[in-house]
Amino acid sequence: MLKKLFYIVLFFLTPFHLISQVFNCNVSVIAPALQSNPANNEIIASLKNAIIEYVNYGYTWTNDQFEKGEQIDVSFY
Repeated sequence: MLKKLFYIVLFFLTPFHLISQVFNCNVSVIAPALQSNPANNEIIASLKNAIIEYVNYGYTWTNDQFEKGEQIDVSFY
């Protein structure tokens, strides 16, 4: 019991160094049932662009500056 308590206290007292990274996001929407309606195509394109804008440009994950080759490539399907 004392050993378990020691590890719990140690966990909460340990400083955590969090590291964030910048993403290069690519989004593909694969929905054949939705693509038959032209109105849905606009919604799908809008959703795709909104996700790309948010992940790539809209939110600052870190204050560090990264070159294009240093970004993590991410694909959402």
